[in-house]
Amino acid sequence: MTSSGTDGPGAVRHYLLTPELPASVDTLVVLDTEIGMPPQSWHFLVAELADRGLPCLVRVRPGYAWSPGRGGAPVDGALKPIVANAHRVVAVAHSFAGLLALRSAAGILVAERPADTLVLLDAVTPQMVSEVRQNRMALGNIRRSFGITTFSTALGLGPLSNLIHQPSRWYPPQVQRGYRRFRNDPRNALAAQREFNRVIADDAASAPFHPPAHTVLVHSELGLPNAEGYAAYQQQMARDLGLPESAIVAVAGVAQKRFLTSPSAISGLVETIQHGPAILGGRQ
Repeated sequence: MTSSGTDGPGAVRHYLLTPELPASVDTLVVLDTEIGMPPQSWHFLVAELADRGLPCLVRVRPGYAWSPGRGGAPVDGALKPIVANAHRVVAVAHSFAGLLALRSAAGILVAERPADTLVLLDAVTPQMVSEVRQNRMALGNIRRSFGITTFSTALGLGPLSNLIHQPSRWYPPQVQRGYRRFRNDPRNALAAQREFNRVIADDAASAPFHPPAHTVLVHSELGLPNAEGYAAYQQQMARDLGLPESAIVAVAGVAQKRFLTSPSAISGLVETIQHGPAILGGRQ
């Protein structure tokens, strides 16, 4: 794993997750992680991309403490010409990261190049944010959850959610260790809390800018509050973004919290990244 974009503590960093980044690439995939979640959560998708020969980077946003571990070395200026010459750059943004990516053009920049395609994976929508803001009880509960996580990690206890849900249990042991290390770092808990507060601050701040012409919404069939309601949120977001109905991909039989650990969901997501549905643009 290698890194790029380390222009200071406030800079977005990019780490290579697949074995190598060739000097010339056709499709480069860039992963934007859910707030508060470790890059290790992409483990199964990265493995599938590597099997298909698709190089893949992960974005680490300002405030988060993460490094690729042993074997990582800075790419320095090598990434920029590779990205510039890539036929297609595909950004995949998960959950709240989708909303962050839509808030400004900088949200989908990779080495100064905008992504050709944006895949919003189980994205939190502006409508969801608006409804949570208007529900003081729900908003208070979410904020308390972030606050408890920040407080518990500062005390060295780790997020209480890890004890209840054990989200890392689906991953191999080595991945689990890195996953828990990230989640137990108080700097990451604080960064997640700050990101959530920025997104939820007001409706204007969470309103999307114009996304790439090639944008697709991929979502779990079994989302919250229920399958119909969750699909309706995604459909409304597509309409707000001016996307055709064909740009919505509902993954049948997959629960929202299990998408990144479901083999069938991962396989379908990679097919969407590679082949369609007729929305994957690029440079000729």
